[in-house]
Amino acid sequence: MHQTGSLGYLETKDREMKTKEELKQFAADLKAGRLFTSGMIPDARNIPLVFTPGMLLDEKGREEMKHKFETKEVVLFYEELSKATSRTDDGLPIFPSMQTLSGEELDAVKSFIGDPKQKIPREPQEDK
Repeated sequence: MHQTGSLGYLETKDREMKTKEELKQFAADLKAGRLFTSGMIPDARNIPLVFTPGMLLDEKGREEMKHKFETKEVVLFYEELSKATSRTDDGLPIFPSMQTLSGEELDAVKSFIGDPKQKIPREPQEDK
């Protein structure tokens, strides 16, 4: 499905599910500490400060995003740490862009990490 919708000032497109290879790469990048996710933000109210496209949402956009979370079409925001432009006063990276994972994609990532019940890391991990 490639439907276009409006999230305030943002133009979004419903996207196809990521491929198995893309999800395996996501898992590898996450384990290597190359990604930052919304799950790593201690206070969820700060998500729009970190993933700044969220600050551009108008009322309709916020309702649309709320619906996407309720239906698990979106469960996680993330971006490559290398794309951070600066940091908040609390040291969190700030991104001018963001990507998303659905609930189904997140379940697949957890299986690639090794344990489907494992939580996604709360902070970037170093390679060991």
